[in-house]
Amino acid sequence: MSKHLTEDQKQNIIKLLKEKGNASEVARIVGKSKSSVCRIAKKHKIPLKMLSSKVSRKEEEKILKLLKEGKSAIEVARLAKRSQTTVLIKARKHGIKFSGGRYSKVLL
Repeated sequence: MSKHLTEDQKQNIIKLLKEKGNASEVARIVGKSKSSVCRIAKKHKIPLKMLSSKVSRKEEEKILKLLKEGKSAIEVARLAKRSQTTVLIKARKHGIKFSGGRYSKVLL
């Protein structure tokens, strides 16, 4: 199987980028890497929407609630659709400690 994108694949990616504007979402839809999608967007001068990396107050409350329920940082990250690092930073900010590493439960 060829590593190169076919013309049909490229045209589909261009169409989706114009509709959605989000490289990560388009990459998931077409089953290609985000970098491939970004390269096509750049080549065709298609602006990309950037997802906000800031955690909203509501998201932070959800993270804290899940941590206080005793879930591990990995479980919380998956459920909150955030990185483990983000979860650990929010936990540290609020004085929440874990019994071991990121796989461990929260110490209450």
